[in-house]
Amino acid sequence: MALEAATTSDRLLERDRELAAIRTALLHAAQETGAFVVIDGPAGVGKTALIDAAHEIALDADLLVLRARGAELERAFGFGIVRQLFDEVLRSGAFDPATLFTGAARVAAPLLAVDVDGGASSFPTDDPYAARHA
Repeated sequence: MALEAATTSDRLLERDRELAAIRTALLHAAQETGAFVVIDGPAGVGKTALIDAAHEIALDADLLVLRARGAELERAFGFGIVRQLFDEVLRSGAFDPATLFTGAARVAAPLLAVDVDGGASSFPTDDPYAARHA
């Protein structure tokens, strides 16, 4: 796994601690143990540069990276960010939707305009929160 690859640029000076935290989180993700990183700060401190670095490190480690960007227009579209995240993966054909939408996730398939098994769902659709939980 190439998580040790150096990611440096003029935009990431003195960010060794942050990059180490990102690498550690991605190492956990690669080992399927999970981790969570929050990048927070005022405008202009390099949050986007850190996200770009995380993206590069994850791709170097052969991890699947999904990206979306929230904008004011997204507010009007239900699940707009979720659709952005999964659209490229679903359209690429790299994954069989039937394997992505198993178990409780099957209820979310219609939200992303994905037809799994002819639209049949083994979960009740009368639960108004089922899709959100999926």
